[in-house]
Parts: sequence; C-alpha cells; structure tokens
Amino acid sequence: MNIFIIFVSVVEILVAVALIVFVLLHSGKGTGVSSMLGGVMSQAGASAGIVERNLDRITVGLAVAFAITSVILAYGYKPATTPQTSTTVPSQSAPAAPSKATTP
Repeated sequence: MNIFIIFVSVVEILVAVALIVFVLLHSGKGTGVSSMLGGVMSQAGASAGIVERNLDRITVGLAVAFAITSVILAYGYKPATTPQTSTTVPSQSAPAAPSKATTP
C-alpha cells in the first residue's frame, strides 16, 4: 500500500476525532423552538467572546481539513489487487445433436 495514502488516512482519522471533540465543545446558542423562529437574544448572549470565536475558527479549519483529506483519499486510493491464479476451465460445448440421415 502507498505510504502517502496511509499517512493521509491517519491524518483524516485524527482530524475526524478532533472535529467531533470541537463540535461537542460548542455551547448551545438557542434554547428551544422560539430561538429557531427568530426569538430575540440578549446582548450578552449575542456577542461571542474570544474563546468562542477561536473555537469556531478551529472547528471550521478542522472541517476543511477533513474535506480535503477525504477528497485526497477518494482520488488517490486504489485497492490492492490480489494475484489471481490462471486456472481456466475448458468450456464445455453442447454435444451436437445427431442429425437424421435422409434416405431416398
């Protein structure tokens, strides 16, 4: 197997785990259906702090890295071919039907 594909696979697994962790670190912004339908947030909740902005940037960066490694693997991965034995079975032809001899 190609060492580059193994390296990209390991990177993708690490990025996927980190992406899951960073998505779970996000705090919920809305609390229910009212926020989905355009409820008014308070000023304290509307402004994101430095930590939240950095968390957003890291999460977006991990998502982009995951997408890039997925595309690299999709175009670069070629499954290993197994050597096939060349045992050919002779084809059996159907026996010829006996023809009826026409006698005059």
